[in-house]
Amino acid sequence: MPSGRAYDVPERFAEATFASYEPQHPSQVTAVRRARAYAHRVMARARRSWWQRLGDAFRPAAHASQGLYVVGPVGVGKTHVLAALYHELAQRGLSPAFLHSSQLFRDPLPPTVLARQIAAHHSVCCLDEVELDDPANEVRLVRFLHALSEAGGILMATSNVEPEHFLSSMVGTDRFQHFLQEQFRQTYEVIVVDGDDYRHRLEKPGHAWVGPTAEGQAAMQATCEAVKGPKQWVEAEALLAATETTPHPRLMDSLLALDALFIHAITITSTDDALRLLRVVDALYTADAAPVLYFTSPVPPTLWFTAEAQHGKMAQGIAEKFNRTVSRLYAMCTIERLSTKTR
Repeated sequence: MPSGRAYDVPERFAEATFASYEPQHPSQVTAVRRARAYAHRVMARARRSWWQRLGDAFRPAAHASQGLYVVGPVGVGKTHVLAALYHELAQRGLSPAFLHSSQLFRDPLPPTVLARQIAAHHSVCCLDEVELDDPANEVRLVRFLHALSEAGGILMATSNVEPEHFLSSMVGTDRFQHFLQEQFRQTYEVIVVDGDDYRHRLEKPGHAWVGPTAEGQAAMQATCEAVKGPKQWVEAEALLAATETTPHPRLMDSLLALDALFIHAITITSTDDALRLLRVVDALYTADAAPVLYFTSPVPPTLWFTAEAQHGKMAQGIAEKFNRTVSRLYAMCTIERLSTKTR
């Protein structure tokens, strides 16, 4: 594995276990049970002696799942389950790798080479948040999956999207359509988990004001004046423009240096706006030390960019992905509805 490349579980899930998962829905109970059972099967296979594995080579091949695919809406604990799998396997002496799908999509190595390198050093690849907004990324994903399987690696993945709903299953080549529509569920054990978004139940460090722009500005301004330490007030339009003119790492370094970030008048008018805000919010949410977030908006985040209002599979796919960003905003901020009464 190239030096400096780490595939560790994120700090946020460093202590995640099956025991610490708190199911709120029957499907979550089932998902934990099935995930734990799958981990035990992987460990049992790893414990088999060399002679047993040699004997397997001379027996007729029996169907065996090449991995686990946990799918469901945002905020039902899929990443917690994946991190619990990672820790369970690591404690039993296996060497799992944990990476976000963005690492796979942005890695300069060809997907087949990356898969072989991971399989050479890790018996299991835990791939979090497999997404569907870019057909080119899905081609890369499918090639990665094939190469990982050929190299003997096992995949454990999470996603908001069932494989039949990937863009490539609808607009891709016949080969990818066949894999995603017909072969995926034969190759991987699919666990569907449902439930309410747990992030809505979390204690919120930040605050947001939804309603008339002037009232929201006044309310947030009062909070801004009371907050001590490094802080920044930025108009949402200016922040979105900065994502185009400033390299993402440099922009996030400047924001993460703050104790508090105030974003005024968030509105989403295009797919580009949604993607720009998504990158900023997701980076804030996943950072180990992020500023407390405050924002205003004329309408609730759940109405900013919905799949129902979008036309075309690409825009609808991005809107589905944006749901996770909205969920994270509800984890970061208490959303206060302002009165619309005129003064």
